[in-house]
Amino acid sequence: MAIYMRWPNGRVKAFTMSYDDGFQQDEALIRLMEQYGIRGTFNLNGGFLHQEGRCPTEVYKTGGQEIALHGLHHDSMPAMADANGRYEVLWEREILEEEYGTVVQGMAYPNGRYSPGTMERLAACGVLYSRTVESTHGFSLVPDTADGWLRLRTTCHHNDPLLPELTERFLSDKPMAEPYLFYLWGHSFELDRNDGWEKLRDLFERIGRHETVWYATNGEIYDYVEAYRRLRYSAACTRAYNPSCITVWVEKDHVLYAVEPGKMCELKSEVKSQ
Repeated sequence: MAIYMRWPNGRVKAFTMSYDDGFQQDEALIRLMEQYGIRGTFNLNGGFLHQEGRCPTEVYKTGGQEIALHGLHHDSMPAMADANGRYEVLWEREILEEEYGTVVQGMAYPNGRYSPGTMERLAACGVLYSRTVESTHGFSLVPDTADGWLRLRTTCHHNDPLLPELTERFLSDKPMAEPYLFYLWGHSFELDRNDGWEKLRDLFERIGRHETVWYATNGEIYDYVEAYRRLRYSAACTRAYNPSCITVWVEKDHVLYAVEPGKMCELKSEVKSQ
């Protein structure tokens, strides 16, 4: 008796972005994302925030995007001694949280380098997820393993030659079981080369503002999936209890159910949420 997670309002597809380094081109990228209702996460270096060529703080604050870590000075994390590495993660969290008035819960590994020790360090410092530079060329969810969130793989980079093919498949497929997550990453300064801005706008024209797609930050994806994984079911799977503060949507026997925060939901075919 299969029960499948569905994104908010019963959607079967989600799209998120993750962009690194915080250079001034982030401003143009955020404005473009706003035009198409697209949201994502910007991974910044806490030690470089106010250097020349960096994107102004206010742009991120008013753009509705998530702020995450990317290494205080973009140093390779596995090369650091454990004590120094923990100190840098906590220091950078404090810098970004003070600058942006938020709670920072995510990261993208500087240079894409990480190790088991690095993941342990991040978990100890309150980091809930961290992105690698590894591409799956697919739309699968985060593995339900102890370290799945701390080695996030993406669908692809925005310069990946398979991006048009992946976009078409994402839009045309009709997932019947597990929902889709399209996870795009890159650096905004790369868009200054090889008609990058034109290509990205073309992508947004294709993929933006679809009623069947949920556009979210990395952190929102994390919170939602974890809320789904916390649902508690009766032995016969005829009801579900949601202990979280997020409404979670599920599908059972082709019927959608909205399991509201702190409530029990009857998972019976005659009960259908709109």
